[in-house]
Amino acid sequence: MKKIIAVLTLIFAFTINANAQDVNPAHAVSAKKDVALLTEKIALTPAEEEKAYKTFLAKYKALEDATMTQASKEELYLKIENKLKSNLKEKARYFMKDPELLQKLTH
Repeated sequence: MKKIIAVLTLIFAFTINANAQDVNPAHAVSAKKDVALLTEKIALTPAEEEKAYKTFLAKYKALEDATMTQASKEELYLKIENKLKSNLKEKARYFMKDPELLQKLTH
């Protein structure tokens, strides 16, 4: 029984490690820049920074698709905006008042 648990733990650890390596370094840098831009305007907790980072990372991964139409890009931008609003809740009003910042973060 102990061996089975040890094997499952190792498999789980390697799976997590493999998923972490799937991040494109250029996307990671861009996502970190977006988080930095956001934290210039709003004080974020580490958990909020992590959520924003993951949101921006997903944005850059989605924008990598060369077959995206302008309509699907606009839909993506709206999804990013809504995700940021839901993650930041009451703090979202601060960046929503700044259309230039919102444009930079979502596009």
